[in-house]
Amino acid sequence: NNSYGDAGGGKISLTGGNLTSPGAGLYQVTVDLNANTISYAPYKHTWSLIGDADVDWNTDFQMPFVQNDNAYEVTTTLKASGGFKFRADNAWTTSYGNPTPITGQLTSNNGGNLSVPSDGTYLVKFTFGNPLLAPSYTAVKQ
Repeated sequence: NNSYGDAGGGKISLTGGNLTSPGAGLYQVTVDLNANTISYAPYKHTWSLIGDADVDWNTDFQMPFVQNDNAYEVTTTLKASGGFKFRADNAWTTSYGNPTPITGQLTSNNGGNLSVPSDGTYLVKFTFGNPLLAPSYTAVKQ
């Protein structure tokens, strides 16, 4: 049960100070406990909403990252008769769909389609709030 801190120069130690982000934004943090190193790389994935609830299954609707909400967001018209998913980099390599019934977390790798209860304009937010859990989403009718 050890706590590592910043030892300076990309190093970590058991007696180091608080870790700090290199700046605003999302970062992938890599820690090597054998070499006692830490590195930060900007997280450069794009996220989109796709599906026939919006346009179709061939058109990605880009979701810009909103720093103040710590979420990817888009306001768009959705149809209750269709479904949608979230996917990274306009490809199906990484996608998220229907939450699992046991955990309520979004399922990866082409989970079932998400839906909304009625036609309308929705503010959709997709977030990685807790790094130990799968991402979550909200769709709030406007």
